[in-house]
Amino acid sequence: FNKYLQQQNITLIINVIPKDIQFDIAFQKKTLEILNLNKNDVDFQKINKLLKSLASEERIMLIDTTDYISSNNFTNYYFTLDEHWNQGGHKLASELLVNKIVEVKMNE
Repeated sequence: FNKYLQQQNITLIINVIPKDIQFDIAFQKKTLEILNLNKNDVDFQKINKLLKSLASEERIMLIDTTDYISSNNFTNYYFTLDEHWNQGGHKLASELLVNKIVEVKMNE
């Protein structure tokens, strides 16, 4: 698919939206406890690593918003009652996407 887009001079940009469990330490602990696992058994960032590797191999531009969120500030981006982004999360994603589009256009 990306090869076709490249032939059409279209840049594919993937925006990775992380799950709240990737930042919420209490949620991680509770999940590990329920599953009877310890923190060394699970890599909550594994999917991001795989996506970055695939994007690199396929020459796909990737924005991983996980890189801009930490366990200290994740509540600024997620609703407290569910795993969806709040206004702050959407604002972060849109700013990162606009910056990436500007970067792509400047390099054309």
